Amino acid sequence: MSNLANNENEELALINVMGFLVPAVLGGGAAWIAAKSAPVIAWLVSHGVLAARSDAVVVPLGENAGLDMPRLVAAVAIVLVVGFAVTRFRPSHPKNKSHA
Repeated sequence: MSNLANNENEELALINVMGFLVPAVLGGGAAWIAAKSAPVIAWLVSHGVLAARSDAVVVPLGENAGLDMPRLVAAVAIVLVVGFAVTRFRPSHPKNKSHA
């Protein structure tokens, strides 16, 4: 049993309430982020990081902006390089210090 419920009925009620509450909170959070991101997207478009909305936009990231093909390729390349660096330079196993 969890610390939030004292018996099986309370535990079942808690599971049912969380089944509706968690998606509602996540949806509200996503809506808040979308509302707050408009100035950020406008700044990214004005500085050339994102492409303005046109037929060339492949991945829309907002109402008026997104990634066109060159920016999409660059973003994928950055993700791949960072992923390679993390996996390549991360130690695979702890070093033995039993030689002391």
